Amino acid sequence: MIKYAFKFMPDGRNTINWEAIRNELQSELRTSDLIDKIFTVVIAKLRQPKTYSQLGYFHAEIVKKWKIGLLESGHQVPVGEAGNDYVKEQIKTLPEIRFYENKKNIVTGENFASLRSFATSSCEEMSHIIDVAIRIGSEYFGITFESPEEYKKRNKLKDEK
Repeated sequence: MIKYAFKFMPDGRNTINWEAIRNELQSELRTSDLIDKIFTVVIAKLRQPKTYSQLGYFHAEIVKKWKIGLLESGHQVPVGEAGNDYVKEQIKTLPEIRFYENKKNIVTGENFASLRSFATSSCEEMSHIIDVAIRIGSEYFGITFESPEEYKKRNKLKDEK
């Protein structure tokens, strides 16, 4: 599979370089393999990855305070990093988040849902997760969260682009 990124410019033009795409195809396949072949081109919007400040806020503010809330409400939260993983699992499985991906069992061929890693989350997904975790944490555990803006200001973080 060949991936080629392009963008639309403010004046409406795009940066597609068809010559570069043809050259890439030719380097992957023999030139004779290109003649009379049909190719599928998929155009998809690239997901903006989560930011470091989102990740820092999520772990320092959300996970830390959720862990306290879960402990105080009687959950058996493991110690250390296992406890952080437990908290993240609780957040991922919230009905409003359901952070799952579909996978296939190699042996049986059956499809199943598996929790996704936050490593694969986009900026937009992470914002949604943080918003829901703040709301649910406030409602169910009575947690007061520092806002993301306060967190950035306190830690002297700049907005990321």
